Amino acid sequence: MSRSLRVTIHVLAAALLTLQTNVLACSAPGPAPFEEVLAETVSTAVIRVEEVRLKHKGPRLITIRPDAEAQLRITIGPDVEAEVRVTETLSGRPAAVKLLSYSSSWCGGHNLKVGDYYVLLLRENRTAVELLPNDPSILYLFGYYDEESGSTESRSRLLMHLRNYQRIHSFPDAFPVQKYFEHNFVDSMVEPSA
Repeated sequence: MSRSLRVTIHVLAAALLTLQTNVLACSAPGPAPFEEVLAETVSTAVIRVEEVRLKHKGPRLITIRPDAEAQLRITIGPDVEAEVRVTETLSGRPAAVKLLSYSSSWCGGHNLKVGDYYVLLLRENRTAVELLPNDPSILYLFGYYDEESGSTESRSRLLMHLRNYQRIHSFPDAFPVQKYFEHNFVDSMVEPSA
């Protein structure tokens, strides 16, 4: 095989690898409506991520299947575990969660940071919780939480609205809650402006 043919093959292979994510369709569902998630919540807690680690060592299992439109769909299971500590239960039964598992893939995956605080809306009060792709049940607090002062002293509008929800069972339509859960997604790391 000639040198120029080998170079051409390598260039084509590199191009195909970089285009791979554009060719494959993401099979993750969109996030559930936030009001629906709130209505199903049995416990709302502020958590702190203490440690993050890979759940599986070695290659991850990936299922590739064609769908009705003849596109390839990829399903990637949870590959990350985060040890968390409940700092405060905002409503419902005292939260028991100690471990979150989630996918970190480009397709609806999460990106939780050690040392950061999040609000976790629990549909079941268990010690181990699996976050689904695009899951709106974990909301980033953007540094507006101090563990010593707690949620009542926080400047977070999110915490204020969650506390009000417990009294009036309504969440403001104009509040940009989507930005608080989208922040955790792998491809969206922008702080909300409102």
